[in-house]
Amino acid sequence: MITICGKPGSGKSTVARYLAERLHYKFVSVGNEARKIAKKMNISVLELSRLAEKDEKIDKLIDSTHLKYKNISRIVMDSRVAFYFFPKSLKIYLNVRPEVAARRILGAKRPTERVKNFKETLKQVKERIVSEQRRYKKYYNVDIYDVKNYDVIIDTSNLGLDEMDCLVEKVVRKFI
Repeated sequence: MITICGKPGSGKSTVARYLAERLHYKFVSVGNEARKIAKKMNISVLELSRLAEKDEKIDKLIDSTHLKYKNISRIVMDSRVAFYFFPKSLKIYLNVRPEVAARRILGAKRPTERVKNFKETLKQVKERIVSEQRRYKKYYNVDIYDVKNYDVIIDTSNLGLDEMDCLVEKVVRKFI
């Protein structure tokens, strides 16, 4: 199993999807589960994060996705906290500068992000990072942004999509 974690806008889903395809593994995005919940509730992902700070059931619901895959090894999972649920996985952390993340998120135009401009998006990225860090510390006593939790750390700030994909694939092939 390969788990890909990182900050919003770091390229987790994109890289995980590419890697799963190249390795013929199943792709699982826990972030997509969160977006589905936000959509059902007719709120943004940031609003879901804020709500989850007060209601532990939201994160437990999202995180239950991990348990569905505990006995499957050929998976690439995109998730903020998968490293915690799967400590024997190859744990990859993608970092990104907030300004780059904001540009990527703004460009993705996901309906559950509900962003209008760069300044607002940057503010939301920073708020999500703080919210997620606080929640996972509270619920699981882990700092999801502490790079000591990971086997491989890659800063994607200066990488294009193809460069990210190739670099991560090269690193993963050395491990498997």
